[in-house]
Amino acid sequence: MKKLLLTIEPADKILQSRDAGLKNAMEIINSVFNKINKLQNPDAFSEIVNEAKSILLHDEDDMSRPIRRKKPNSLYNDYILTKSTTKEHDTLESLFIDTIHVTCREFERRFFENNMLLQAVDSIEEFDIDKLYPLLELGISLPSIEELSVVKEFMKDKTNILEELYKYRHPFNNTYNLFATVATFGCSTAMCESSFSVLTRVSRPQRNMSEIRCSNLVFLAFESRYTKKMEVEKFLWKFSRKKDRRLRLF
Repeated sequence: MKKLLLTIEPADKILQSRDAGLKNAMEIINSVFNKINKLQNPDAFSEIVNEAKSILLHDEDDMSRPIRRKKPNSLYNDYILTKSTTKEHDTLESLFIDTIHVTCREFERRFFENNMLLQAVDSIEEFDIDKLYPLLELGISLPSIEELSVVKEFMKDKTNILEELYKYRHPFNNTYNLFATVATFGCSTAMCESSFSVLTRVSRPQRNMSEIRCSNLVFLAFESRYTKKMEVEKFLWKFSRKKDRRLRLF
């Protein structure tokens, strides 16, 4: 079970990240799913059993004093197993494979089955217009087949496609907009939960302010990593040049 949980951990972390995008998340989820799927065989179970046995032997060698072996009560001879049996090994192996199978089935149900949007996002770098049609339901405009064919040929040897498209966003404007839009898809509720936490900190009962001002303050507090980089002197200079310099404090 520990091996299974450690394998799933990267997918769990990417889905809980505030900055996670759907495209990057699907790449990691696919890798995790393929790794888990390979555990559905007796060889993987035998490897885990051998690893566990080696840990137990290592622990026994590290013990400073011998442990006195306790003699079991003869009344329980018919009920206590002192050695592992083939039946017990087969039961554990069956339980292990069933657990892996259920986990893979849950991955398929959540991320792969009957979800054309995820499939379109996952296959965007194939530049296949037929696989991208589900994005139209979200109001995302698709480039023409001719533009996609040119971009596919141009990006044949490129590694970071979005970065390269940004350099050539003028000739490939529609394709760049498509990739930029897909790259900004969120995939977790972490961002929403964080924004509600900021709202709780800003909107206190002691403060009486309009809804618009509260919304603006929450936005500034939530995007603090950007406001901290702001040049204050430049901001004050622009503010001093405005004709109406009054600020509503509530």
